[in-house]
Amino acid sequence: MKFILIGVLVLLVLAVIVGKIMGVSPLGLNLHKQVFQEKNYAISGYDPVQYHQNNSAIKGEKTYATEWKDATWLFSSKENLESFINNPEKYAPQVGGYCTFAVSKGFTAPGNGEFWHIEDNNLYLFSNEAVKKDALKDFNKIKLSALKKWK
Repeated sequence: MKFILIGVLVLLVLAVIVGKIMGVSPLGLNLHKQVFQEKNYAISGYDPVQYHQNNSAIKGEKTYATEWKDATWLFSSKENLESFINNPEKYAPQVGGYCTFAVSKGFTAPGNGEFWHIEDNNLYLFSNEAVKKDALKDFNKIKLSALKKWK
């Protein structure tokens, strides 16, 4: 029994290490930050307001930056920065900017600012084009599952 317990513990530690390296972890272990960051910026430096206002993914600039939920957010203009500061919940991606499909399955994976979808004025990110394409086939189900598991 002692060897089985040690074996399970070793497997769990290995899973956590591999997950950290790959940026993937089970939601239940609560190893993730509340906002996914890549290269020290939320949404990898993309301007979250641009998705909503111009239906486009545009990188922000360090000149227009703010902190929110322990993450640095970049914007392409002063106006977009001010819009975000006035209502960050409106512009920030759902499920912390992690891949919506991954979260719907119970784990986190990096969201990529280049692969996104807006529905009901909410921004959702995906890890790549193939995952986005699959998720959009039944997006309502994926979205509801992700939002439920994220809480």
